[in-house]
Amino acid sequence: MAFFKLRILNVFLFVECVVMFFFYIFSTDGWLAYRNLCAQKDSLSCQLDTIKQEIVGLETEMNNFAQDDFYKEKIAREQLHMARPEDIVIYLPKGNAP
Repeated sequence: MAFFKLRILNVFLFVECVVMFFFYIFSTDGWLAYRNLCAQKDSLSCQLDTIKQEIVGLETEMNNFAQDDFYKEKIAREQLHMARPEDIVIYLPKGNAP
């Protein structure tokens, strides 16, 4: 009789361990979810680094624009297509040169 009870307890313990293992791996807070969250964290970290670099570039551009008159003129000529009255502007077609 004692052997039978011990056998049942061993089986119950084994089943409990198997069930806990599957909950540990496949539950919503399990190992697979943790792995997905780590991958998402790495992706967001890369995006954050990219945005930080972009911010540094924009701050540099703002400082150049605020302090350098040549930079202001360069932006006006290249991006806004402005010219001085005495300048001659020649527009070239975009595309491959012959």
